Amino acid sequence: RVLLAGICLQIAVSTSAHASMCVNGRPSLEREYRESEYVVEGKVSRIVRDAATSYVYDGQIYHDRVDRVTVRVLSSFKKPSGKTLTFENPHNSAALPVQIGRNYLLFLSRSTPSEGLQVDTCGLSGLMDRERYEARQQLGRWSKSMPPFVVNRD
Repeated sequence: RVLLAGICLQIAVSTSAHASMCVNGRPSLEREYRESEYVVEGKVSRIVRDAATSYVYDGQIYHDRVDRVTVRVLSSFKKPSGKTLTFENPHNSAALPVQIGRNYLLFLSRSTPSEGLQVDTCGLSGLMDRERYEARQQLGRWSKSMPPFVVNRD
């Protein structure tokens, strides 16, 4: 049993730097909002599969493959954005399942200033469902004195 536990631990430790293990559990809506650069509701309009990207982890430069997902911004709850935003969706357990034409609530941030926008899949980002609709309503209440930025949909 000790050997099996050791093997499992080694596998867990050797996963990619971007792998989503959710060791700290799910962040609260308030914390995720505070720690995100952008918070938007958007519709996926384009997915560029298998794009090249680079990132720095632990002082080393790594090259990876990601999907670049472009969303048409329907509402912006933090930091006004343009009509679209693009984020990097990795090819590992940290990937957010997305489909063109579907609406998502997205909490986007960067690990470092040089990296592209990313979603923390341990958080609330995801397909608009009841839970995300309720989160969206709460985001709207927080900004009652300053309603969410509604983006021109032209």
